Amino acid sequence: MRRRLIIFSWSYSAEKKGEQAYTLHLKGTIAPGWKVFSKAAGDDFVPVLELDSASQTHWTVEGFTENGAAKAEHNDVVEMDIKYGE
Repeated sequence: MRRRLIIFSWSYSAEKKGEQAYTLHLKGTIAPGWKVFSKAAGDDFVPVLELDSASQTHWTVEGFTENGAAKAEHNDVVEMDIKYGE
């Protein structure tokens, strides 16, 4: 029997702010030894936040806030300093 490795898991909640406006709270938990890029990883590096909807609804993200301290180190693959969380 193969064991499934879970590297990252999400929990979320939503607050209705208006007729078609919501604030989404996403919380990610990452396995020890793994890293996740910060949204503010570097000036030339922009991770993509993609929200999917079965109804093909278009989403507009008006703000993004990260909690916790990001670390930084040079990444040879993208040849720049990258901020990340562990």
